[in-house]
Amino acid sequence: MTTRLSRPKRWRTAVARAKYAATALDKLQSEWNLKLQELYEETASLREKKTTRRAELTSALKTLIDLQSEYEDWSSSILDEFSDSPTKEKLDAVADFDFKGVLEDFSDRKLLALEEALDEVIGVIENDYNEEDLLEDVFTTLEGAAECDLPLGYGRD
Repeated sequence: MTTRLSRPKRWRTAVARAKYAATALDKLQSEWNLKLQELYEETASLREKKTTRRAELTSALKTLIDLQSEYEDWSSSILDEFSDSPTKEKLDAVADFDFKGVLEDFSDRKLLALEEALDEVIGVIENDYNEEDLLEDVFTTLEGAAECDLPLGYGRD
């Protein structure tokens, strides 16, 4: 036959387990935040490079749009008797590229989804998120529970 532990012993055991779990959670959260900060710092140079490359791509697309306009001017100035010429066909092919649409679509995409998510997480860690406050309430409550004078039962208190 198994002996059942008294309520006060089970209470103390549960409080001790909760304290242990809360302490482990606090340590884990600190490690988690540190790793995210390290990741953010390690990717700083990549974000700078991406900004430079985006500017280069934007500039190149704008140059292509300008050149395409020049080719379109050339195409519109071709005499009717040359409208079936290989040059006219090539000029029409140049006009078919939608560089403006590509530039607009590209400009609308501000960040990669993961980069945006990482920025948001770092912002929360740096500004709004305070796990310590949540755990402080847990620790305060557990300390109160540990110090609680539990009833022993009728006639034994």
